[in-house]
Amino acid sequence: MWRRCAGAGSTTTSWSSRPHPRIPRSTGHSLNLFGWALKSSGCPPDGRHMRWFRRTTTAVIALAALAMAPAAAQASDCTGTNLQPTAANVAQVSAATLCLINEQRAIAGLPALARQGDLDRSSSAFAELMVDQRFFAHESPDGHTLTYRLRNVNYIPVASGWEWTVGENIGWAEYYLATPAQMVKAWMASSGHRANILSRNFSDIGVGIDAKSPLSAATGATYVTDFGRRTYHEEPLSSQPLTGTSIGQAAISHMGIQMRILLDRRVKLQLSVRRLAQPGLAAHTLGTKTLVGRPGNNAITIKRMGAHRITTGRYRVTIKAKGSQLIKQTVTVTY
Repeated sequence: MWRRCAGAGSTTTSWSSRPHPRIPRSTGHSLNLFGWALKSSGCPPDGRHMRWFRRTTTAVIALAALAMAPAAAQASDCTGTNLQPTAANVAQVSAATLCLINEQRAIAGLPALARQGDLDRSSSAFAELMVDQRFFAHESPDGHTLTYRLRNVNYIPVASGWEWTVGENIGWAEYYLATPAQMVKAWMASSGHRANILSRNFSDIGVGIDAKSPLSAATGATYVTDFGRRTYHEEPLSSQPLTGTSIGQAAISHMGIQMRILLDRRVKLQLSVRRLAQPGLAAHTLGTKTLVGRPGNNAITIKRMGAHRITTGRYRVTIKAKGSQLIKQTVTVTY
């Protein structure tokens, strides 16, 4: 017996759902659908906007039958789409999943989703949590929702002036049904999953995969894709100096970390940014940038380091320059 379960949905108000009871059928297969997406202007959802969504038995059985059919031949430029997830190839499987999702968006004339570090960490942690705690739902047994998880990794801003939209698809499967090709195929066959994948409201994505299933001892995998977009609607405040250094001055604005560096010669600069620990979030290095500074005043704005956007929180900026002392400055970004 092979099983696959998937969850997703879309609505303009927050909602959540729990796994529906299994529907017995002669095929021996089962597929549960549930999920959510939500949009906010900065206010967290409350119970008054909560709604329950149920699929009809007919729809579930039809999708289950479609999920068990052999994959149709389809040209794809993505690699690794038929890999069975393992601990050793989970990075390849994640990349293949994102590639397939972006292929579907390209077919629909939509821009590709950009992989975002905070969403990656949230989706990966949640896939692992479902496997470890043996549940399959958008809400964890301790009551933590998607919005809680994305606030915890600093993706959802807590300050005013921001508009954000987030959503989530989850799924688990056994054996050959656990490949990226089969999982994305099942999501695209469901209106709720498909709505998240093809939403114009999303620009960012995180992909998390655990090479085990949450409700079965058989070989399988658990998939989580978190979607989002953040937009700031206020003009940035003028930056204010934070500290004087032997190289120049560092300042913060609403556009991220801004550096104003006064140099007396052409020199190569290496900037490293580390997000400092805060409640519920461990410290981690976002990345390093190398650039060439020129004599005079050099204005540098750091909005992103690798896949990470600069959001609210405390950071340590380290600047290395040949012939000058190492500079370390702790700064706080607020919006």
